Amino acid sequence: HRTFQEFLAACHVRDLIESGKETEQKHGWEIVEDWSWQPERDPVIELLAGLLETPKPLITKLAEAKTDGFFRGRLVLAANCLVEIAEKKRKALTPEITQICDDVISFYENTLKQNNYGKLFNIQDAMNSALVALGKIDEQLLGRGIIDIIMISSDRVHLLHKIGTETSVAELRKILLDRENDLGMDIRHAAEALGDIGTDLALPALLEALESHDGLYERSAFIEALGQLGFEEAVPALLKTLESANNEDLIASIIEALGLIGAESAVPALVKTIESFKNLELLPLDLLNTVTEALGQIG
Repeated sequence: HRTFQEFLAACHVRDLIESGKETEQKHGWEIVEDWSWQPERDPVIELLAGLLETPKPLITKLAEAKTDGFFRGRLVLAANCLVEIAEKKRKALTPEITQICDDVISFYENTLKQNNYGKLFNIQDAMNSALVALGKIDEQLLGRGIIDIIMISSDRVHLLHKIGTETSVAELRKILLDRENDLGMDIRHAAEALGDIGTDLALPALLEALESHDGLYERSAFIEALGQLGFEEAVPALLKTLESANNEDLIASIIEALGLIGAESAVPALVKTIESFKNLELLPLDLLNTVTEALGQIG
């Protein structure tokens, strides 16, 4: 198993560096120097950062601009290493983390933004991973300019989703409620991201979006995300939407969401949906199956 092999390799290098023997320590750092230029070895270096008792020398070494390449691959590696370091140890790295954050932003603004290097050499994905890593470890770093870079990126929803913090949820909410946003797919993906993040902070954002949007495509996405969240607080809004819904696909989405939430208070409305078809032969089979499955989930 590759991950297990990478872990064992990281342990070996850690043992060399922390052996207390000059020759072995030198060999350990030589391995780090060699592997830090090989992207396929990045997972080993990242695991090493989490294993070291004192990770500062490693982070400092990787983040040094003078010994990095033009595209700052080792800077990106340093940022990704930070995620693996325990929070208690990261507190001792505050100056280094701040510098890494500023260097990532500077590289983005002065190099990637002003030419086609990112597209030509696929550097954008690497820098995006650094933005996500920094956003995950410290909410305050998002306020240093990272969030501004993310919000003008074509991958903004994906990046906010991966970060998954309170700040990213707030930005996803803005995307949901942006009435001038004509990117329906962007809005749908934002809803899916909030449903997947699973925090209670996503609930009011999705409820507000469901209330304010009238597009079928978008509303279906909000409803599906509410079902994925599974909070019973969403049931009244879903039942209200069900009462006025006249689209079969939208009705099915609401019923599926109610089934996922599993609230008994939704049972009368589900039964009413079946009874609303005076002639059961007119009830679409797919919709009947959806209602039956939802009732089964509620129990």
